Parts: sequence; C-alpha cells; structure tokens
Amino acid sequence: MNEHSFIRNECPDSKAIATRMFEKWIRPLKIGGAPSATSIQELRTRMITLDITLIIQIVNILLLIGILNAVLYKPIRTVLAQREEKLAALENEIETFGNNVKLRKEEVNKQLNVARAKAKDVLEEARSTAHAASAETLAGIREEATAAKTEQLAAIQKDFAGAHDTLKGQVEGFAIDIAGKIMGRSL
Repeated sequence: MNEHSFIRNECPDSKAIATRMFEKWIRPLKIGGAPSATSIQELRTRMITLDITLIIQIVNILLLIGILNAVLYKPIRTVLAQREEKLAALENEIETFGNNVKLRKEEVNKQLNVARAKAKDVLEEARSTAHAASAETLAGIREEATAAKTEQLAAIQKDFAGAHDTLKGQVEGFAIDIAGKIMGRSL
C-alpha cells in the first residue's frame, strides 16, 4: 500500500482515513513550534499529487457548482428578478397614483375656485336684488308716509280751520264777557 492508497478507496473506514492523514501530514509539522524545512517540503509533496484524484475532485467541484447553480442560484435569481419587477411596477403605480392625486387636487381646487366665483356672483346678485327690493320697498314706504302725512296735514288743517271758526265764534262771546268784567257790567 503506497502513501496515497487510502484516497483510492483502499481504506474502508473514514476514521482510519482521518487517523492516517493526521499521522502523515499534521504530526510531522510539530504542533506548537516552527515546522522544519524538511517537514514543509514533505507536506507540499504529500498534499498535491497530480493523478486521477485531482481531476476527479475538479470534476466534482464543477459538477457541484453546476448543480447548485441549477437548483439554488437560478431560482433565487429568478425570485429576486421577479421581486425587482414587482417593486418597479409598484413604484410606477405609486408614481401614477401620486400624479393622479396631484391632478385631482388641481381639479378640485379649480372646481372650488369656480364654485367660489359662482357663490360670490350669486351673493352679489342677491345683495343687489335685496338692495333694489329694499329701495323699492323704501320708496313705497316713503310714498305711503308722504300720502299719510298729506292726509294728516289735510285733516289737521281741516281741524285747525274748524277749531279756528269755533274759536272765532267764541272769541266774540269771550270778548263781551271780558269787557263786561272789566267794566263791571254785563253787556
């Protein structure tokens, strides 16, 4: 059995393989101290040997990389790509909704401005109508007041004329009575 025979499946058990590897490669390094130049040279020659096992290990690694790529990395990359697409779509939707919100705010502001202008016009119209109605009502009241005043003045003048005539008739009687009292005799 040569020194690499345990690698070529001549050793049945893995514990024996580990023990042989320790005995041949690790112990000669003199753990805890500096390795000697001969032990380093021996280690270099023992660790890498150019035979069929090196090619098998390279094929194993390449095969493992291919299997991992097909089973693990590609699905993960596709999931990540799908997430990126979803995020991009969501960002576009958010941007679209943001633009819609801005447009609707502008539209609502325009409608509010139009409604305010209409309300202002209606208010001004109502004020002018109320002012005109109050002016007409005031003119009617003035006319009624003037007519009532004229009637009352006419009634007062009539009463005054009647009172004047009555007093004129009584003045003669009063004058005679006063003259009689002054003269002391009745007239």
